[in-house]
Amino acid sequence: MTEKRRPVLSKAIITAAVPFILFSAYPARSQGEAGGGPPWCGTSWACNMVGLTGKPAPGKFAGLSMGTIGHTGIVTGQPDIATAEKLAQAKCAATNNDQPCLMYKATNGCIAMAGPPGGDVNEADDPKFARVDAWTKVLKDCGNASCRVQVTACAGDDPRTATPFPLPPNVGGGKVDPAVVGTWEVPMNPGRWVWEIAANGTYEFHDEGPDGTPSHAGTFVANAGTWTLVSLAGYEDTDGGTYLMQGPNAMVMTGKLGTGTWQRVTATGR
Repeated sequence: MTEKRRPVLSKAIITAAVPFILFSAYPARSQGEAGGGPPWCGTSWACNMVGLTGKPAPGKFAGLSMGTIGHTGIVTGQPDIATAEKLAQAKCAATNNDQPCLMYKATNGCIAMAGPPGGDVNEADDPKFARVDAWTKVLKDCGNASCRVQVTACAGDDPRTATPFPLPPNVGGGKVDPAVVGTWEVPMNPGRWVWEIAANGTYEFHDEGPDGTPSHAGTFVANAGTWTLVSLAGYEDTDGGTYLMQGPNAMVMTGKLGTGTWQRVTATGR
């Protein structure tokens, strides 16, 4: 089902912005109704990380609520439709001086939003949608070259974290050094940042921790010790710098905020 609603700014979902090379300093956030959530898993966040496969999750629900310009609420990993809708409405109203946001829905598949800057926002969801299906459908329905995907949330996404994006489908970037292809992480306390780089010149970044660092995805180039990226979804950014491989499983990246070391998770991505 796809719906077109009142204008919502293209950055409505993104409430904070920081490039990903250095650690962020955002406060902990949660979708839990009491502001809590399941216990954190210390520095080994992966030991209880769930639902980042980007696929439908029977028994779990994602909820979306939209109001007027800039007022949106999205939740994931909720136990039933009513809870997902109620919490999404509450999150939306919190951005709207506690005035209700009247459009809301829930799904146990994946849901996406996209729109041009300052224009009408399209929403697409289906119980059978994987994350990439929601991305593809909402951009098709948006039908504007300037449309940007704002969110791709799935029912099984961990409700403590910012929702990730898929690798951008039907898009290719430039040349990518085979040494940097794969999935990389920077351990946080708690949690981790995850950066997936594909051989076709696309990437996705997401945060598996409580600091609220926004997800983004787009095109990527890395060759002869230099790299650049341009986001196509989520936080709008361009960045670049140098990289140095320290063996096969450590990559030192320097960007516009400084330098950080990424550790390899897999050589082929998810």
